[in-house]
Amino acid sequence: TQLANERAEKERYKNASDKASSEAAAYKKQLRSKQTAEEQEAEAKAEAKYFVSAAQSLGLSNATVMVNDMESPEMVTGGDINKNTQAWKEEMIRLGYADLVYYTMASWLDTKGGAVNTSQFGMDNFWVAHYVYGYNYLDQETAKDLSYYSDAAAWQYTSVSPKLPHALDENIDYTGRFTL
Repeated sequence: TQLANERAEKERYKNASDKASSEAAAYKKQLRSKQTAEEQEAEAKAEAKYFVSAAQSLGLSNATVMVNDMESPEMVTGGDINKNTQAWKEEMIRLGYADLVYYTMASWLDTKGGAVNTSQFGMDNFWVAHYVYGYNYLDQETAKDLSYYSDAAAWQYTSVSPKLPHALDENIDYTGRFTL
């Protein structure tokens, strides 16, 4: 009975947390659509400051690779992704972190018809997610032979690796920036 009560309580907490997260995301999307370009740039700089603060609190040196996770659709639909990413980049550098990588899906890159200007940030600074076999497993040797995005920092070629009991991403680190 106690175990059942604990599970029920955990489920209630999870549902409340999921609902709060969903509401927060919807509210943020609504706010972003009303933000001016200046406000979006200020938000990008604030995110950089938060990121650096978190890195420093974990004892990460300024030589640490810092990744801008560019996956939220509002980044493309809600403003100028290149201007906002540039503001983030400049703030990160100002704060002493200059080894920057931009993680995004291939379809967002200008080289694939998307909005992200790869020449502005340097293609060798992108970590590109592109699952050429969809959600079917692509093994590392085949991925290496294909050598997609070899001009990028890294290529995430699958999100369904069977190497653990749960789904796992696999990547090729072309530049060695992620490899210890």
